[in-house]
Amino acid sequence: MSSPLPTIRRLVAASLEPDRSPPEDQAAFREFARDKTLAIGRVMTLVIFVSALVFWPIDYFWFPNDPVVQRAVSLWRFAALPIMGVTLLVTSIPGFGRRHAYKLLMGCALACVATLSFFLSEIGGIEQPWFHAALLMPFCVLPVQTPLRWRALLELAVLVAWLGTYFLRHPEYLDHVFLPSAIASFSFSAIMATACGHAIYVLVRSNFYQARALALRNVDLTRDNESLADQLAVRLDEVRRLTAHMDRTRDDERRRIAHELHDELGQLVTAMRLDVDRCHRNLEADLAKVREALSRLSESVDGQASLVHRIVEELRPKVLDDLGLVAAAEWLCNLLAKKSGVDIPFRAEPAVIDAPPEVASALYRVLQEALNNALKHARARTIEVTLRESAGTLTLIVSDDGLGLAAAKARASARPAKVASGGLGLIGMRERARAVGGTVLLHSEQRGTRVEVVVPMSADVRPLAIEGQIA
Repeated sequence: MSSPLPTIRRLVAASLEPDRSPPEDQAAFREFARDKTLAIGRVMTLVIFVSALVFWPIDYFWFPNDPVVQRAVSLWRFAALPIMGVTLLVTSIPGFGRRHAYKLLMGCALACVATLSFFLSEIGGIEQPWFHAALLMPFCVLPVQTPLRWRALLELAVLVAWLGTYFLRHPEYLDHVFLPSAIASFSFSAIMATACGHAIYVLVRSNFYQARALALRNVDLTRDNESLADQLAVRLDEVRRLTAHMDRTRDDERRRIAHELHDELGQLVTAMRLDVDRCHRNLEADLAKVREALSRLSESVDGQASLVHRIVEELRPKVLDDLGLVAAAEWLCNLLAKKSGVDIPFRAEPAVIDAPPEVASALYRVLQEALNNALKHARARTIEVTLRESAGTLTLIVSDDGLGLAAAKARASARPAKVASGGLGLIGMRERARAVGGTVLLHSEQRGTRVEVVVPMSADVRPLAIEGQIA
């Protein structure tokens, strides 16, 4: 069986350890301890007050043949009941009673102890049993929630109030043979009451700090949950808008391809059919006309091949699969520069970057979207594109000298047809970057916008998700 001494030593060390909690927690506990002391003190005072009144007539049945005891107890009631009544009334005053709770309750306790000792001293000396029953007096202040030094002073005050009042009225008892043992007994009782009271105080303080920390943690968790719920709602709304935008973009792309196939490819096929019919009619009559028709037919076939090649390149550029990200990005910049007349210089550092297929595809689509945004919304005259590999990451930077993001949004909001897709290009870029473990940083001022995409070379490819913070 293990010895209880280590446990006792730990408890004593914990009781004597100073309070190192934050100042705001200490202030909150002092308020709590004062309110708790006021509530318990009022209840104890009321119980003693009512008990003194109820048991007053019974004294004559308990001590029928001892008028000295009856007189002493009655005089104590005459003195103590007004003190307790005034204390109950004053402590019930809002504000004042709470501010002066310790002074009022301790004054009441010391006054009741002093009057009890004063009047009961008429019954007899130290050798009488009632005197030793007063060993319980130090425990009357047990519920008071106060630090150790104040508790020790309070217990000393109770001891002085009891013994001092007693010997003040009967100084002849100072030479009593039992005086040393009486003082020793009262001192031991006061020490035990101090230890028990301080242990209760430490337990109450520890429980208060734990409850306060738990409450603060609950507040933080509630705030975090609300923040996560707001973020989730925003992300869900962005995903819904992005999905609708992707559906519209896909439909627009299908419509464009269908128009091109119908208009350009249809015209070429019709011309080919006419040329073939002309060849049949003139096959034997006029070989020159046949050669002319075959020449036009060859041009139509070349036109069809060019059209199909252009459509395929726009859907998925073959250069991205064959030559890699750098060549595909440079080809895209040159293509859009020729179409728009905007200067789009491209720079790669180093000149050859071996990016994984998923990363290359994601960065190519982000570059495509960034260039389209700059050309369509920002009215840029120059767009600089930089692709850089460093420390295991790929960084794509697209800078333009066009309208800033705020001005571009204001311009787009003036056109109702564009409101629904406002900002969805940026969301699409962020989602594509996040799908390969990257982030998108957007810097926009009054003039000019800078889009910076950072993606790790060893990408952690995952499907689009709605959790997490948008870059």
